[in-house]
Amino acid sequence: DIHCSSEPVDLYVSPEGDDGNEGTVDSPFATIQHALDAGFEKTFNVRVHLLEGTYSGEGNVGLSISNKGSVQLIGEKYNETIIDGNDENWFLFSETELLIKNLKFIIYSPIKSKLDCYLNWD
Repeated sequence: DIHCSSEPVDLYVSPEGDDGNEGTVDSPFATIQHALDAGFEKTFNVRVHLLEGTYSGEGNVGLSISNKGSVQLIGEKYNETIIDGNDENWFLFSETELLIKNLKFIIYSPIKSKLDCYLNWD
C-alpha cells in the first residue's frame, strides 16, 4: 500500500491504555510502537501524544522507525511523562524527521549507571 497523505494524525498513548483501543485521548493505546505503526498506516506525518505516566518495556523502549516521514513525540506534562529504559541504553532508532517535546528519559549506560535526561525541544 502507498499512503500519500500529508495531513498529520494525532494518536494518544497511556501506560493504562490498550493497543486494541482507538488511540484517542479517551481510548489511548498502551505502547508507543503501536501508535507509530498505526499512524504510518494513515499518513507520513504522525504525532504521538504520551499521556502522563511512565513508559517502559516492550513497545515503549528499543523502538525503531523504518518509515520515512515526520514524527512528533509529545509528552503531556514536562517531568511527569517518563520513558524508563529498563537497562536499555537506547530508546529509539529512526531515520525519519523527529521532534521530541516534554519527555523525561531515564536511561542506563553500558555499565548500568542511571542517568536522567530531560528533553523539551521545540
